[in-house]
Amino acid sequence: VLDDNFNRDNQQSKALGQRLDELGKQPVSVATPDLTQSLAAVQAYLEQRHTPVGGALEKRTDEAQPGKQP
Repeated sequence: VLDDNFNRDNQQSKALGQRLDELGKQPVSVATPDLTQSLAAVQAYLEQRHTPVGGALEKRTDEAQPGKQP
């Protein structure tokens, strides 16, 4: 990318390229946060959202049975 977009004869471009080459050889470590509590909270929320309240779903399924007339 540098060779295509920067002048290869420019000293600053050369220095940038050399520095990037040096940095590219160094190992990179990433410390990721512990998301255990957040994941548990989201899962609990989703479980609560999918739990019927007050038998609303049971009543609806009784009414929707085939062959029943209102």
